[in-house]
Amino acid sequence: MAFLNNQKLNKIYYFTSLCLIFSYAEMFFPKFVPFFKLGLSNIVILSALSMDFVSFTILTILKSIAVSIFSGILFTPFFLISLFQSILSGFLMFFLFRLNKFFKNKLISIYGLSILGSIFSGFIQIFLASFYLSFEIFSLLPVIMIFNFFSGIITAFLTDFFNIPEEIPQIPENTHKPFKFKSFLIILGIIIFSVLIFISDNIYFLIFSTITAFFIQLFSKRKIKILPHLSIWIFIIFTSILIPQGKIIFSIGNFSITEGAILIGIKKSLKLSSVSFLSQSLIQLDFSNKGFISPIFAHFKILIEKYNLQTGNFLQKLQKTLKS
Repeated sequence: MAFLNNQKLNKIYYFTSLCLIFSYAEMFFPKFVPFFKLGLSNIVILSALSMDFVSFTILTILKSIAVSIFSGILFTPFFLISLFQSILSGFLMFFLFRLNKFFKNKLISIYGLSILGSIFSGFIQIFLASFYLSFEIFSLLPVIMIFNFFSGIITAFLTDFFNIPEEIPQIPENTHKPFKFKSFLIILGIIIFSVLIFISDNIYFLIFSTITAFFIQLFSKRKIKILPHLSIWIFIIFTSILIPQGKIIFSIGNFSITEGAILIGIKKSLKLSSVSFLSQSLIQLDFSNKGFISPIFAHFKILIEKYNLQTGNFLQKLQKTLKS
């Protein structure tokens, strides 16, 4: 990123770390159904619309990478979904913001920007997810649109509420350390294992992979949350049985539950759980020492320490963290 000056780079890194702290706060919200989340990190994206196009584009990309590392979806299909929805919805809001400037801020408000970006993001999510799951999930689109409409309103309100300051703290010194070959081997091993999982169609190998990946995450000392996996399994198997495959197990009226459809749903669920466990295990790596990720996680480390020292609800803690 040599084509950007230090001031622009520092702002991109700092705003990306802010996306992480908002994502961290959102982790404490219960999430029972995939694709339904407020997306608090979009508060930062809305606050960064005045950036130049190149800086804004890099921010949306780094946001997806950093949040995926932090949340443990880097080696899952959800990373690509997150990346494309972040970039495309970001572009929509950016160009609408510029168009609004041309019309002297009389065309659309920040609420309109947020709602349109959120609705478009939801459509991209469902569209891309349908290639891995099934096109039956398009039946969720009306509900997703309604949910994202209200989440867009909430995000816009919180953007005004927090009013993220323009001042950029200094990046801590000595955050760049040599890249360890051991870390490279771990990342390479996880990538290869993840690829093997996704190209395999053998149920026994997938069961073995899921158990192995579970213990890898367990040994990495990353907390294992069963509820997200359970909700994913229910969601995937439910969408799979909507498309009959093979032998009919039993029927309810005109609807038949088939053995093949259930098996397909179980295989897809095993694959997602496996790569999710592998992605979560990356917590053992110190990303504060890795290239362009270094300043992002260096800022985030300071922010998370400040956040944990604050009192009050999560909104009060976030506000105090940004002002401290």
